[in-house]
Amino acid sequence: MERVRDRMACDLTLRGRAPHTRREYLRCAGVFAGFLGVPPGRAGRDDVRRYLDHLVRVRRVGPATLRMHVAALKFLYRVTLDRPCLVDWIPWPPCVAPLPRIPTRQEIAAVITAARRVPVRGAIMAGYGAGLRLSEAASLRLGDIDLGRGVLRVRAGKGCRARCVPLPSRLAALVREHHPDADPEAWLVPGRLPGSHITPGGLQVAVGRAVRTAGHRGRLTFHVLRHAYATHLLEDGVDVTMIQRLLGHVRLGTTLRYVHLTPARILQVHSPLDRIDIPGVP
Repeated sequence: MERVRDRMACDLTLRGRAPHTRREYLRCAGVFAGFLGVPPGRAGRDDVRRYLDHLVRVRRVGPATLRMHVAALKFLYRVTLDRPCLVDWIPWPPCVAPLPRIPTRQEIAAVITAARRVPVRGAIMAGYGAGLRLSEAASLRLGDIDLGRGVLRVRAGKGCRARCVPLPSRLAALVREHHPDADPEAWLVPGRLPGSHITPGGLQVAVGRAVRTAGHRGRLTFHVLRHAYATHLLEDGVDVTMIQRLLGHVRLGTTLRYVHLTPARILQVHSPLDRIDIPGVP
């Protein structure tokens, strides 16, 4: 399995898969190999079917976890082992993620204020003010915050796709105040080890601490800040295709999962019934 794992790791890197995706695919492949008890190259279609049945009926994994295992198997056999016939029959499990409650602008302001460390406050500003993912904010360098041009460069985007987004003026002011002469290669949120940046998990913990301090009772994760960024831009009249580019999505359908029609937005819609004249009807 070690040789297959090394080849799979190389294939994932060559195809530009994100570090998190590489780790999860390799982990899932390892679980599959452990279930088989033999090298994956010797498995047959019935072995793959038994494994998926084991995940669903014995381990009772959720839809999102099942999709990750299926994706890992498809990559393993389509790319690394060049045996696509073993996995082409596997359907993609349906995965309908529950829509998060979008926090109000006032609630987000309270969370930003509650962040005790200035770097964490800046990361939260980047998440809500520029739509950054958790991993993107954790690995943000001060040099990526271009004060002169007023843009924020995302170098570690999903799928290794870089993008530029408008720099929030309040984030720019925070950097000017607290990092006036900082090294451009320095991290916005340093990690515990010298020269390292905070891990995504560490940033999530820090954000959770700020959420609790602010007294927010709902589920407000860093990813919800990204949803709020997209939703509030839509409320402000920004075109959805522009939001797609700002979020770094390849497909518009992905963006539409991020923008939610809040009650305030719904109430702005007028029914076509109210725009026609009906004789005898007020």
